Amino acid sequence: MRSSWAREAGDAPLRAAALSRLATAEHVEGRLRAAVDTHHEALSTLTEHTSTWLEMEVRIRLGSTYAAAGRHAEAREEFRTALCLPGAGDHPQQYGRAREGLDGTSAGGRRDSPDG
Repeated sequence: MRSSWAREAGDAPLRAAALSRLATAEHVEGRLRAAVDTHHEALSTLTEHTSTWLEMEVRIRLGSTYAAAGRHAEAREEFRTALCLPGAGDHPQQYGRAREGLDGTSAGGRRDSPDG
């Protein structure tokens, strides 16, 4: 079901955003493995022309899901990647959430909310 409606969203940014929101819902419902898979599907739709803001959002949500699943090294990698994207500093809200996520996982903290 997920793939059929997501494929119907003809443009890649819309599809990535929809998939990432679906993954967030899966995360909230406690289906962390499904959320990780859906976030990866969202990332796979991104191109070099995708906005930095959107890629940061997907990576921050994925990092939060990894952290909730106890996969802290993978969470840190997603937060770091979001922080290192070209133009990341132009998006202060996302930058702050990525920084908080990185700080939380580096200190051994746990992030349960994919939206901060």
